[in-house]
Amino acid sequence: MSASFSLYIRIRTAEGHRYKKPVYASNHRLKPLHAVVDGKPEGHPEGTYLRMSATASATGSRSEPSPHRRSPPSPSARSPGRDRSRSERR
Repeated sequence: MSASFSLYIRIRTAEGHRYKKPVYASNHRLKPLHAVVDGKPEGHPEGTYLRMSATASATGSRSEPSPHRRSPPSPSARSPGRDRSRSERR
């Protein structure tokens, strides 16, 4: 039995961040970074896709961020040589 889930896009509106249904093109694929707002499709380049499991509680995990949006690397991922001055490297 496969798990079912719903797809949402988190967007910023005048009222704050909201979870909306994504827009599908006529070929049944997602229209990238578009959400249905007041019954009309709107482009939201700041949007992040989320999937919500049918078994998740209202306060539970909403799931994974969109693969279209990448977070910046953490400070620990940088090479140690970048933090030292030129004189300290010699």
